[in-house]
Amino acid sequence: MTTQQMIRISGSSNNYQPNASLHRHAHYEILFIEIGGGTHIIDHTEHEVLDNQIFFLRPGQIHQFKPTKVTQFTFIAFDTNSLKSNTSVPLNRFEFFQSFQHSGPLILDSLSRIKPYLLRVTNELKKPEDVNQQALISAHLLILLIKLQRVFIAYSKRDEAAKNIPILVKEFNKMLDNTEVIYRFVHNYAKSLHVTSNYLNECIKKYTGKPASYWIHDKLILESKRLLNEGTLNISQISRQLLFPNASQFSRFFKQCTGQSPKTFKSFYNTL
Repeated sequence: MTTQQMIRISGSSNNYQPNASLHRHAHYEILFIEIGGGTHIIDHTEHEVLDNQIFFLRPGQIHQFKPTKVTQFTFIAFDTNSLKSNTSVPLNRFEFFQSFQHSGPLILDSLSRIKPYLLRVTNELKKPEDVNQQALISAHLLILLIKLQRVFIAYSKRDEAAKNIPILVKEFNKMLDNTEVIYRFVHNYAKSLHVTSNYLNECIKKYTGKPASYWIHDKLILESKRLLNEGTLNISQISRQLLFPNASQFSRFFKQCTGQSPKTFKSFYNTL
């Protein structure tokens, strides 16, 4: 796989047209907004697109970016192999790609501190492929992510407890953010993390304000909505994929958490 296939940069400067429907990717994506306008739906939450804004997207998240004609934006998309030649640190270790660490876009005073590092990746991608180019682009991408991490920490309103999150909480968050890991109960996660259910619940509640069960249910609902929106599986198939014993139990769970049935939700989004 070439560097250009692993890393892609585009935006309003070259008349890029975002996907007009709700969709999801298998790669990571960062969207930089210089001049705002429009909306960006992420996991069925709509965000206003503002000046000097940065959106971070993990694999599996469903989104729809709807800029206006005046919106100036750049996005960079990359997969898990993009950094392998320069570091063993996985992409999900960066805090802006962790659901516990942020719940929306980052808003800065200016993107001027970040733009030079993004431009280095952009300019190198334009050059002819050579034997050392992949390592160089990977290095520039790593530097960009490190700079973003520092800016994220500086601008995020995090309390002192959130700055020293235990490894257990980070590992639980990592499992939640992995769309390939599907469990319905706390004891499943606790077993994988080699702790008791009570200890996991207490630890997660201490650092997030909510027990592990809350976050597990939240993940199941998000994944349910993603699958219902995609429309490739029926409700019975979705219930099996999410490890419910039958469609009726899944439907009850979905309605208790969202206030509407899976069928109603699916019908609504299919009309958008």
